[in-house]
Amino acid sequence: MRVQNSREYSRVNTYLPLEARLVPSEERADLSARVLKAGIVIDTVKPPEVDDKVLSEWLNVLSDKMDSIIEILSSGRESMSRMTLEPLNISANGMKITCYGSYNIGDVLEIKIALPMRPYKILYLYGEVVRIEPNLDRFNVAVKFVGMNEEVRNELLKFDFKKHREVLSAERCL
Repeated sequence: MRVQNSREYSRVNTYLPLEARLVPSEERADLSARVLKAGIVIDTVKPPEVDDKVLSEWLNVLSDKMDSIIEILSSGRESMSRMTLEPLNISANGMKITCYGSYNIGDVLEIKIALPMRPYKILYLYGEVVRIEPNLDRFNVAVKFVGMNEEVRNELLKFDFKKHREVLSAERCL
């Protein structure tokens, strides 16, 4: 017997730079998801190792210097410098993240993610915790988005379609 998928939007498993915080109850009245297009996105990926050890070391030094310059330029502006690359499962209605902190059902989280689109976009999402599952020394936390608007939902849908296109393209190449 085939079970019908009752989800309104498709989901995608991925890794994205992410930062989450508990929203205090006094801040929950006017939550509104938003897209930040003027942020500075700092990639956390180090350059690949090359056979030439001296060249590899110089590339790493240059990468560190560029990170420092970007950090200086981004002071006073939004950036993703404190965000860490985390596994997540996301749709236009909610997401599941893995985190060290434990939350309670009904808590509201502010989740900041960076979408690797051109140009990069930093999304501020708000989600009510609907499920918590222990996962080794961490927790899988599922949230249902609140304070969502069409602009942010459309950015999530564009990202979802992009990821699904990548999967289909990779499958065709096999």
